[in-house]
Amino acid sequence: MTSIILHAIAAMLLEERFGPASGVGGVTTVMAILVLIVWAVAAHEARSGPRGVVNWIVSIIASVIGGLAALTFISFAIDMMLPYLPIEGSIDSSEHPVKYVLVAVTAILVVLGSWIPLRATRRFAKENPPPGLPGAAFENQSKAR
Repeated sequence: MTSIILHAIAAMLLEERFGPASGVGGVTTVMAILVLIVWAVAAHEARSGPRGVVNWIVSIIASVIGGLAALTFISFAIDMMLPYLPIEGSIDSSEHPVKYVLVAVTAILVVLGSWIPLRATRRFAKENPPPGLPGAAFENQSKAR
C-alpha cells in the first residue's frame, strides 16, 4: 500500500508540474490518474483477499465508491480553504508550494478513501462466514489460500 501512495503522489505532482495547465487535457489527465489510483488499490486488496472472483467484484465497487466519496470531500474542503490560503488569483495558475501540497494530500486521501471501505468489507467477510461452514472451517480455508 505504501508503494501505491508513493506512486500516486509522484504521478499527481508530475502531472501538475509538467502536464497541460489549461483546457480539458489537464482535468482529464488528473481524473485518469485518480481512476488508476482507485483501480490499483482495488486490485491490491482483491489480490490479497481470500474470496476469489466475488472479492474482485466487491473490491472494485467498494474502492470506486470510496474513492469518489473521498474526492468529493476533498474538493469541498479545498473550496472552503481557498479564501484562507496565501494564493493570489486562481490556484491552477499559481506556482505556489501550497498548490503542490494540496495535490499530494489529494493523492494520499484518495488512496485512503479507496482503502477504508475495502478494509470494512474484509472485516465484514471475516465476521460472517458463508452459510454451511462453521467459523473455524472458514478461517482454516481462507488461511490455506
